[in-house]
Amino acid sequence: MDEIRVECSLTERQYRNYMKYHVLGNRRDVLRHAILCLLIAAFGLVNFSAKSPLLGWIFVTLAIYLLISRYLRFYMSVNRIVEQFGLSDTPKYFYTLTFHSRDFEVKNQKEHAKYSYDRIVRTHFNDEQNILYLYLTKSSAFLLPYDGIQGKSAQDLKDLLTAKAPAENPASGKLLSGKAPVGKT
Repeated sequence: MDEIRVECSLTERQYRNYMKYHVLGNRRDVLRHAILCLLIAAFGLVNFSAKSPLLGWIFVTLAIYLLISRYLRFYMSVNRIVEQFGLSDTPKYFYTLTFHSRDFEVKNQKEHAKYSYDRIVRTHFNDEQNILYLYLTKSSAFLLPYDGIQGKSAQDLKDLLTAKAPAENPASGKLLSGKAPVGKT
């Protein structure tokens, strides 16, 4: 098998899209947060009807604050990271991944590491934005833009990861394709 090499030069937009997928794409977490805010607001409305307007205002204000502050903190955090790494519309080089038949390696100016395919927790192929998210942990991913693939196509990389990576990582309980098996979420 020929190796597949991916040079990862990222733009601000690609990073922002990844963070939206990674943080806000977790529908369960977003739903839990929304339900919590709705419950607090409902408790405030009950206090209004129970002739306790001060408690009602406190709970309604708290619900609105929690709803807004979560997303405001998220966007402020993303902006801080974008500034820290100097991301813009011009792609900036971060690392190179080279996929071999037995393992893959990650290189940048400071580090060089090899990983086996069974270390992959999850992958997400975002064909609309031409990028692949390769998770080695639940909390972080390598971002692999399709235009950084050298000598092969994005489909070749998808086929390789589908063939080499485990169908389901027991540690995460998620399929690598990002699609849940029947009966699982």
